[in-house]
Amino acid sequence: MPFNPKAKQIFHLILCSNYEVGVRATRGFFCERTNNPDYKPDNKQAFVEFRNKHKEIFEGLKGNQRPKQWRILWKTITGHEEGFCDYMCRDFEDIEQVEKERIKLLEWLANNGYMTRCDTSNPWKLSITQYRINWQSVKDILTIELPPPLEPLSLKPLSLKEISK
Repeated sequence: MPFNPKAKQIFHLILCSNYEVGVRATRGFFCERTNNPDYKPDNKQAFVEFRNKHKEIFEGLKGNQRPKQWRILWKTITGHEEGFCDYMCRDFEDIEQVEKERIKLLEWLANNGYMTRCDTSNPWKLSITQYRINWQSVKDILTIELPPPLEPLSLKPLSLKEISK
């Protein structure tokens, strides 16, 4: 989340968490003060494109039920900063409780081009495959654009009233 406290300098507040709800709350607080727009891609249109391309995963679903692959994909597109995720993301537990099944769902998304695998190092030396939305593929298949970049908090000093909102 960028801010520029001095001319020609941009700093970034970095928040690392596997709890996307907290990350989104922090981002929302920042965006409110910087007038950055909410990211709201067209769910209905994207879902129609997804359903048409992957009819096989809709077998056995009834009514408004959505496949777990779609639910994880949409949650990542709309709720995960820069489209990063892994099987330990807490908000995926509502979709699938079993870790091995979450891994399979993420692998399905990667194998179908919606995500790319990113192996990153971490201080705990754990081997955890992370994934990132493949924005070009998502744009081509689902007609969803990449979220706009965040505009930094401006040099204009904030009043005490604005800070306490």
